[in-house]
Formats: sequence, C-alpha cells, structure tokens
Amino acid sequence: MSRRDAWTMAALPKTLQAHAHAVTTLAGLNRARAHALAANPALMTPSQAQAARERALLIAQHCDVEAAVSADPATPLYWVTEAMAQVALDASQDIPAITVSGAPSPSGVIAVQKGLPALDSPDGHGWMTMASTWHTAPIAPDLFLWHTTDDEFHVIAYAHTSRMPSGVRFYDGPLHELLTLIIRRSPDGSWPVLDAPDPEVPLPREHVRGMEMIQASGPRLAVLAWLAAAWHLMLMPTVAEARRIGPAPAPRNSHSTTPAAEPAITRVDLRPLRTVPTEIPAQPAEAPTRTHRWIVRGHWTHQPHGPGGRQRRLQWRESYIKGPAGAPLSRSRPVNVWRR
Repeated sequence: MSRRDAWTMAALPKTLQAHAHAVTTLAGLNRARAHALAANPALMTPSQAQAARERALLIAQHCDVEAAVSADPATPLYWVTEAMAQVALDASQDIPAITVSGAPSPSGVIAVQKGLPALDSPDGHGWMTMASTWHTAPIAPDLFLWHTTDDEFHVIAYAHTSRMPSGVRFYDGPLHELLTLIIRRSPDGSWPVLDAPDPEVPLPREHVRGMEMIQASGPRLAVLAWLAAAWHLMLMPTVAEARRIGPAPAPRNSHSTTPAAEPAITRVDLRPLRTVPTEIPAQPAEAPTRTHRWIVRGHWTHQPHGPGGRQRRLQWRESYIKGPAGAPLSRSRPVNVWRR
C-alpha cells in the first residue's frame, strides 16, 4: 500500500498532495471542455452551451483553490483521534449556535482517525461514480477541508478511498467529495450565527461540482455543528491535548539538497477526564449508597466575561467523573449518529 492510499497521520501530507494533483487534472479537463463548448456547442442551443461553459469554468476555478489549499505546506493540518471526535460529536448535538467564526485559521484540514457517522448525498439521489453509475448508500466522511474568500467560507467533506465501499470511486484520487457547504458573510462583514435546529442558511445554487445545492439542514447542518464544536474543544487545554508533530526526516539516500517542504501535523487527542471524588456520608443502614463512579456529561454555557461580566461567551464545560474514590466506573457505550 502506498503512502497516499494509507489512512494514517503520517500519510496525510502525501494524501493531500495526491488530491491536489487529482483536482488540478480535473480543473484542466473542465477548462478543455469549456474551450470545446465555445468552439463547437454540439447539439446545444447557444444559451445551453453558454451555461455549460460557465459551469465548467466555475468547477475549474473551485478545483484550483482546492488544489492550492491541499498542496500548500502552510495549510494547518489536524489529526483528530477517535475519542476526541466522539466528544466533539456529542457536544455538537446541542450546541446552541453554530458559526464558522471559531475556525482556528482561514484555511485548514481536519482528518478524523476513525471517521464520523455516514452522510447521505447532498441531493438525496446519490453520487455519480467514475463508472457512470449512481451510488445511493450513505458514506462516512473522515476529512474536512475549509478555506475562506473575501465573502464566503467553504467547507468540503470527503471520504478517503480506504473508507469507500468496495469498488466505488467518485474521483481519480485518494479523496472523494461527499458534500460542499458555502456560508456567505453577513452584510456587516461578520460570519452569520446559525441558530439550531434548522435555520435559513445562505448557500449558492451551484454545487462545487456543478450539482444544485439544497438547504443546509439535517446532516448538512450537522457537519457545520461538528466542526464548530471540534474547533472550540481542541483549543481548550482542559479537554484536548494538541501536540504538533513535525515532518519525517529525509531518507538517508536522498541526494536532494533542498528537500520538499512537508507540513507539520497537529494531533488532537482527548485528555483523561478529571475526577471529582464524592465522600459517602454516614447514612442509615437501609439507605442506598453509591457503589460506582459515573461520568457527568459536559454541557454548553454562556460564560460571563468583559467589563463587569456583562458580555457572554459560549463555553463548553467538560465532562468529569464523579462518585466514591476507588469505586468501579460505570460507563455506557456511545452510539454516534447525526441528529440534526
């Protein structure tokens, strides 16, 4: 298995380089199609040919940006462990407001070690495969790329080839696009706050691959909620442990004096839950006593801050373990789904 085909933290830079190459090729094919339509509209009417040409050029333009972000060594890369992804998914279920203003950088990539719950196709009809067939079953995303323009915030969800159903490919590359969302700035220049559960979300009419977009509700809004929660939690030192890992050293047999720059990756893992011991007071013999420790689920709160505490800031109160010291821990197995 080549480095680009493996789903590991070490393989992530090579995966993104291969993806950049694939979408650059796709951009070239669409520019060639636009040129051909201008020279020979085939059986289309002039207006149909013009619309198809504009769509091909739009796809090429989006591919150029996608390739640039993927190939740029300065693009921040995050590798989120399974435990951290589960906490972010849990926190996203009841996040009171969703906004992309919490993104740690104008562009970036988050890769999820074990993936997230499967997503339906954006239009409900399925995805077109390279074999010109439709795949309709949901697919689990495991990588998210975001980038910012002057007035838009783009989020693209992908599935790595290793997570795709056997024999199914959407693109000739290691990453297969599942969903694209575009958030437009508010008139005052800020990013809108999307109040749960089902807001009106400003989206363009065209998908980045030319498919018509639909309202960002349900799983589409859930993707934004998960990203907002993940961005928030991974910056909290009491919840997440973020460790920056540099690129691997160049091979000893390498003759290049200027090795290609390979970006560092920030590994985001869940810190151990803190324990709040509970002393057992003296009780009558017939009174029940706690014989286990349990996990108190984290929750969102609006924390006062600023002069006089008059302002409010959304804050996650992390989960913790409560109960008699030394008692066994009672825990339930989480079931992860998109609930929005």
